[in-house]
Amino acid sequence: GALLGDVKHDPFQSCYGGTKIDGANETMETIWKKMARKHASLIERNDDGYEAIVLPKSERIYAYGMKGGRVVRSRIRIINRRPYRGKVVRIKAGKRALITTPEHNFYSKKGRKAAGSLRRGARLVVGG
Repeated sequence: GALLGDVKHDPFQSCYGGTKIDGANETMETIWKKMARKHASLIERNDDGYEAIVLPKSERIYAYGMKGGRVVRSRIRIINRRPYRGKVVRIKAGKRALITTPEHNFYSKKGRKAAGSLRRGARLVVGG
């Protein structure tokens, strides 16, 4: 399957394409397809199947991130995807769930933690 992310320099922090993005209310896969059609000439590719689009400033797609220890709404500047076969981690909070690579970082009050090291009941900082 393919995984998508929003950090060009660190594509290994990735989420399953069916994951909805807070702030956009669309799946990552839907956003990728829409932006790839609209900005086909901006798609960067490598031989491993990795693809990235540096979004023009006119695109206003948002997710939640951290700034100064607080959850903030943050414009997505880069979207990417890559083929992936390997372990994934399912993170569930209430009715919401996220499927991600074990390396994907989440924020807790104690700092960043990789998804693969999280345990049931871990308290995470979330937006939305």
